[in-house]
Amino acid sequence: MSSNSKINSLRIKQIKGALKIRLINNAYHKSAIFLLALFSLSFIVVPLVIILTLKIEITFWTIISLFLGFLCSRYFFKLLLWNKYGEEIFIIEEHKFKVSYNYKIIKENRPTIPFKIIQLFFYEDGVMIEADSTKMKKYKDKCSIIVFAVDETYISSIKEVPVIEIIKLSHRIKRDYSYIGT
Repeated sequence: MSSNSKINSLRIKQIKGALKIRLINNAYHKSAIFLLALFSLSFIVVPLVIILTLKIEITFWTIISLFLGFLCSRYFFKLLLWNKYGEEIFIIEEHKFKVSYNYKIIKENRPTIPFKIIQLFFYEDGVMIEADSTKMKKYKDKCSIIVFAVDETYISSIKEVPVIEIIKLSHRIKRDYSYIGT
Protein backbone atom coordinates (compact mmCIF):
# COMPACT_ATOMS: atom_id res chain seq x y z
CA MET A 1 0.00 0.00 0.00
CA SER A 2 2.38 2.69 1.12
CA SER A 3 5.95 3.16 2.08
CA ASN A 4 6.65 4.80 5.42
CA SER A 5 9.86 5.93 7.15
CA LYS A 6 8.33 5.09 10.55
CA ILE A 7 7.18 1.56 9.86
CA ASN A 8 5.03 -0.44 12.27
CA SER A 9 6.83 -3.48 13.56
CA LEU A 10 5.78 -7.11 13.45
CA ARG A 11 7.00 -9.33 16.30
CA ILE A 12 6.51 -13.08 16.30
CA LYS A 13 6.92 -15.31 19.33
CA GLN A 14 6.40 -19.06 19.79
CA ILE A 15 4.66 -19.73 23.14
CA LYS A 16 3.69 -23.29 24.17
CA GLY A 17 2.81 -24.41 20.65
CA ALA A 18 1.00 -21.16 19.82
CA LEU A 19 2.26 -18.47 17.48
CA LYS A 20 1.80 -14.95 18.90
CA ILE A 21 1.96 -12.17 16.29
CA ARG A 22 2.15 -8.57 17.56
CA LEU A 23 1.79 -5.51 15.33
CA ILE A 24 3.22 -2.55 17.21
CA ASN A 25 2.56 1.07 16.35
CA ASN A 26 5.78 2.96 15.55
CA ALA A 27 4.23 5.52 13.21
CA TYR A 28 2.47 8.15 15.28
CA HIS A 29 2.61 11.93 14.99
CA LYS A 30 3.23 14.06 18.07
CA SER A 31 0.83 16.76 16.90
CA ALA A 32 -1.99 14.21 16.52
CA ILE A 33 -1.27 12.84 19.98
CA PHE A 34 -1.42 16.38 21.40
CA LEU A 35 -4.77 17.09 19.71
CA LEU A 36 -6.27 13.80 20.92
CA ALA A 37 -5.12 14.56 24.47
CA LEU A 38 -6.61 18.04 24.23
CA PHE A 39 -9.95 16.73 22.96
CA SER A 40 -10.11 13.92 25.51
CA LEU A 41 -9.62 16.40 28.35
CA SER A 42 -11.77 19.22 26.98
CA PHE A 43 -14.99 17.19 26.64
CA ILE A 44 -15.04 16.49 30.37
CA VAL A 45 -13.13 19.40 31.90
CA VAL A 46 -14.84 22.31 30.09
CA PRO A 47 -18.40 21.36 31.13
CA LEU A 48 -17.27 20.79 34.72
CA VAL A 49 -15.51 24.17 34.85
CA ILE A 50 -18.59 25.91 33.42
CA ILE A 51 -20.87 24.24 35.97
CA LEU A 52 -18.59 25.05 38.90
CA THR A 53 -17.73 28.65 37.95
CA LEU A 54 -21.22 29.72 36.88
CA LYS A 55 -22.85 27.73 39.68
CA ILE A 56 -25.38 26.25 37.27
CA GLU A 57 -28.18 24.28 38.84
CA ILE A 58 -27.67 20.55 38.31
CA THR A 59 -30.64 19.25 36.38
CA PHE A 60 -31.39 16.15 34.40
CA TRP A 61 -30.04 17.80 31.23
CA THR A 62 -26.85 18.86 32.98
CA ILE A 63 -26.22 15.25 33.95
CA ILE A 64 -26.99 14.11 30.39
CA SER A 65 -24.53 16.73 29.06
CA LEU A 66 -21.83 15.56 31.46
CA PHE A 67 -22.47 11.94 30.52
CA LEU A 68 -22.19 12.72 26.78
CA GLY A 69 -19.03 14.72 27.48
CA PHE A 70 -17.64 11.73 29.37
CA LEU A 71 -18.42 9.39 26.43
CA CYS A 72 -16.74 11.75 23.95
CA SER A 73 -13.79 12.14 26.29
CA ARG A 74 -13.47 8.36 26.65
CA TYR A 75 -13.57 7.93 22.87
CA PHE A 76 -10.77 10.45 22.29
CA PHE A 77 -8.75 8.99 25.17
CA LYS A 78 -9.03 5.54 23.61
CA LEU A 79 -7.90 7.00 20.26
CA LEU A 80 -4.97 8.63 22.03
CA LEU A 81 -3.92 5.33 23.62
CA TRP A 82 -4.33 3.47 20.32
CA ASN A 83 -2.24 5.94 18.35
CA LYS A 84 0.50 6.09 20.97
CA TYR A 85 0.65 2.52 22.35
CA GLY A 86 -1.73 0.39 20.26
CA GLU A 87 -0.88 -3.22 19.49
CA GLU A 88 -2.77 -5.78 17.49
CA ILE A 89 -2.22 -9.29 18.76
CA PHE A 90 -3.03 -12.37 16.69
CA ILE A 91 -2.59 -15.81 18.26
CA ILE A 92 -2.64 -18.96 16.17
CA GLU A 93 -3.04 -22.12 18.22
CA GLU A 94 -3.91 -25.54 16.98
CA HIS A 95 -7.09 -24.86 15.00
CA LYS A 96 -7.92 -21.69 17.00
CA PHE A 97 -7.40 -18.07 15.97
CA LYS A 98 -7.56 -15.28 18.54
CA VAL A 99 -7.43 -11.51 18.04
CA SER A 100 -6.97 -8.85 20.70
CA TYR A 101 -6.18 -5.15 20.77
CA ASN A 102 -3.95 -3.74 23.49
CA TYR A 103 -4.19 -0.02 24.29
CA LYS A 104 -1.69 -0.30 27.21
CA ILE A 105 -4.38 0.47 29.80
CA ILE A 106 -7.34 -1.13 28.00
CA LYS A 107 -7.33 -4.54 26.33
CA GLU A 108 -10.09 -5.76 24.00
CA ASN A 109 -10.42 -9.44 23.20
CA ARG A 110 -12.41 -10.74 20.26
CA PRO A 111 -14.07 -14.17 20.26
CA THR A 112 -11.86 -17.15 19.43
CA ILE A 113 -12.43 -18.49 15.91
CA PRO A 114 -12.04 -22.22 15.29
CA PHE A 115 -10.62 -23.11 11.87
CA LYS A 116 -9.38 -25.91 9.63
CA ILE A 117 -7.30 -23.85 7.19
CA ILE A 118 -5.61 -20.47 7.52
CA GLN A 119 -4.00 -18.40 4.76
CA LEU A 120 -2.24 -15.03 4.70
CA PHE A 121 -2.84 -12.27 2.17
CA PHE A 122 -1.91 -8.63 1.69
CA TYR A 123 -3.28 -5.82 -0.45
CA GLU A 124 -1.77 -4.04 -3.41
CA ASP A 125 -3.86 -1.38 -5.14
CA GLY A 126 -7.05 -2.76 -3.61
CA VAL A 127 -6.38 -6.33 -4.78
CA MET A 128 -5.87 -9.10 -2.23
CA ILE A 129 -2.71 -11.11 -3.01
CA GLU A 130 -1.64 -14.37 -1.39
CA ALA A 131 1.56 -14.06 0.63
CA ASP A 132 4.09 -16.50 -0.78
CA SER A 133 7.87 -16.42 -1.04
CA THR A 134 7.93 -16.08 -4.85
CA LYS A 135 6.76 -12.46 -4.46
CA MET A 136 9.52 -11.26 -2.09
CA LYS A 137 11.57 -9.23 -4.58
CA LYS A 138 8.57 -7.52 -6.15
CA TYR A 139 7.19 -6.22 -2.83
CA LYS A 140 10.39 -5.57 -0.85
CA ASP A 141 9.70 -1.83 -0.35
CA LYS A 142 5.91 -2.04 0.11
CA CYS A 143 3.73 -2.03 3.21
CA SER A 144 0.25 -3.47 3.59
CA ILE A 145 -2.24 -4.74 6.12
CA ILE A 146 -2.24 -8.47 6.88
CA VAL A 147 -5.34 -10.41 5.92
CA PHE A 148 -5.85 -13.74 7.66
CA ALA A 149 -8.23 -16.02 5.75
CA VAL A 150 -9.53 -18.22 8.55
CA ASP A 151 -11.63 -20.80 6.69
CA GLU A 152 -14.29 -18.55 5.10
CA THR A 153 -13.71 -15.56 7.42
CA TYR A 154 -11.33 -12.72 6.57
CA ILE A 155 -9.69 -10.85 9.45
CA SER A 156 -7.59 -7.80 8.57
CA SER A 157 -5.04 -5.97 10.64
CA ILE A 158 -5.55 -2.26 11.16
CA LYS A 159 -1.88 -1.39 10.90
CA GLU A 160 0.32 -1.75 7.85
CA VAL A 161 3.58 -3.69 8.03
CA PRO A 162 6.22 -4.45 5.40
CA VAL A 163 4.98 -7.02 2.87
CA ILE A 164 8.28 -8.89 3.26
CA GLU A 165 7.37 -9.52 6.91
CA ILE A 166 3.92 -10.80 5.90
CA ILE A 167 5.51 -13.20 3.40
CA LYS A 168 8.04 -14.42 6.01
CA LEU A 169 5.19 -14.96 8.49
CA SER A 170 3.23 -16.94 5.91
CA HIS A 171 6.32 -19.07 5.18
CA ARG A 172 6.84 -19.72 8.90
CA ILE A 173 3.23 -20.79 9.40
CA LYS A 174 3.40 -23.09 6.35
CA ARG A 175 6.66 -24.58 7.66
CA ASP A 176 5.62 -25.06 11.30
CA TYR A 177 1.91 -25.84 11.02
CA SER A 178 0.04 -28.35 8.90
CA TYR A 179 -3.23 -26.42 8.75
CA ILE A 180 -2.26 -23.57 6.45
CA GLY A 181 -3.80 -23.54 3.00
CA THR A 182 -1.68 -23.63 -0.15
